[in-house]
Amino acid sequence: MRILIITKRQYTSKDLIDDKYGRLREIPLRLTARGHHIYGYCLSYQRRPTGQFRDTRGSAYVNWTSMNAGFVKPIGFAVFAIRILFATRKIQPDLIIVSSDSIYGVLGSWLSRRLDIPCVFDLYDNYESFAAIRIPGVKRLYKRALENVELVTCVSDPLREYIRNTYRPDLPILTLVNGTDPEAFISLDRDECRARMGLPVNGTLIGVTGAISFSRGIEDLFAAYEILSEQVPDLYLVLAGKKDKNITLPSSPHVIYLGLLPQEEIPHVINSLNVSVICNKDSAFGRYCFPQKLVEIISCGAPLVATNIGATQSLLEDYPELVYEAGDSQQLAQRIILQLENKIVPEIETRTWSDISAELDDAISRLK
Repeated sequence: MRILIITKRQYTSKDLIDDKYGRLREIPLRLTARGHHIYGYCLSYQRRPTGQFRDTRGSAYVNWTSMNAGFVKPIGFAVFAIRILFATRKIQPDLIIVSSDSIYGVLGSWLSRRLDIPCVFDLYDNYESFAAIRIPGVKRLYKRALENVELVTCVSDPLREYIRNTYRPDLPILTLVNGTDPEAFISLDRDECRARMGLPVNGTLIGVTGAISFSRGIEDLFAAYEILSEQVPDLYLVLAGKKDKNITLPSSPHVIYLGLLPQEEIPHVINSLNVSVICNKDSAFGRYCFPQKLVEIISCGAPLVATNIGATQSLLEDYPELVYEAGDSQQLAQRIILQLENKIVPEIETRTWSDISAELDDAISRLK
């Protein structure tokens, strides 16, 4: 099957081409490995080299064509759409898959009607929480796109139920969670990981590998650290991820900010920590997102504490001692202490990107 994939280039603080990261990279590559021909088009909101880029994994490859949106992004998006329309004359796709934001679903739905081929709209988050939905008219077009595509894939069960209840009861929806890389996210020697990352070999390390943002409830961890620093000797707070400009880190030489790291370093940070913390808020994002970091941490066999929201709540329903209520820093501190005293790693089966792609492949094979 010839599949046209359309997305933005920067997502979840990473670059699809430069960082070779995540769902929008992994699923197309594995669909290629399953015998499909993938033609990828992505739009960059940052100034990046344009043209065609080949991404490979073993014998599988995807050719991505990248364009820059330019200073006036609506015009850039329109040019991007027109270029894809002309490209379809050569590609002659059998299927369109769109992801990354509401406006890409609108574009994919429009193209599928013009070309008379099926369209899959992939929701890796609740796109209603993204900025594009606030553009006048986009929410109405987003609703129309969701109702007109042949299949919607949602990253979590809570998001699936929200989309079904909000837009169309009989909407064909598949929950397609995020996967992990079983070769990267494994248990590693703690001392070796700390030495590699320049972290204290001795001491107790807690921290985050993800967005350091008030929108994710990072203030819960900051407050819990202040509580714990008076109880736990030689305690360090390690932060690895994109930090909001308005975030002020706790003032202490024991607070270590590693910045936004390459993806291949994340397993080493996870394995360095005595406890990884996943913060979130009860928000339009938090209620419907899939806890990618949670499954990565579990795959590493590492201890964790997470906010009791959305898909995390259901994944950890048998481990109430590992979750805390959003905004309750005292409870978070108590949960961390429990993990430091009695390491608990959830026995939850995580799914690989190959598993996820096989499920999607089965679903698209049934589309007419």
